[in-house]
Amino acid sequence: MLGEEAWNEVKDLSIRDIENTYPEETKIAKQAAKVAVAGYKKGVNVADAAVYISPNMTRDLLRMRGVWNADIKRAFEVLTDPDTADKWESDPKLYAEANKVILNAMKYIAFGTRFRNGLGIPYFNKMALFPLFKSVATGDIKALYDRMVDPNDPIDMAMFDSAVKAGSESPTAYYRKAKDSEIELKDG
Repeated sequence: MLGEEAWNEVKDLSIRDIENTYPEETKIAKQAAKVAVAGYKKGVNVADAAVYISPNMTRDLLRMRGVWNADIKRAFEVLTDPDTADKWESDPKLYAEANKVILNAMKYIAFGTRFRNGLGIPYFNKMALFPLFKSVATGDIKALYDRMVDPNDPIDMAMFDSAVKAGSESPTAYYRKAKDSEIELKDG
């Protein structure tokens, strides 16, 4: 008995009646619930499905989505120009222009199959992309930003493990295990 048929059979019973009537099924359900809840006891992932993207990737994604226009271009210029990148937050005019890009996270899903050594490995990534610009890259994120915009070896996307739902391949740990506030940059 499955689905709606099972629900119709038990919907008017108390928990105790269900346990007495269906002891084996109840045992299986409790074990499954225990496994499902165990993950929450390990704590909350501070970067849950978060991905930081470089200014260049932000620009490219906005273009690919067809939303790049004169206003977005001006916002991007304000955020990336060395003369305005650190001033836009305190200048009302620049703030209004930059705000068209800076506070807009994008949802992103990627799935498919990677082939390694003759094996097809399915992957599924679901995440929120956060544009990272110089002015918002403060504290420990500054080191990540500086690494992302390195002209000799730029990185478009820094994805945390929680964004990968299936098929993780060579993940990089950005934070040291001892502290969730200290970034350790190393390429994986």
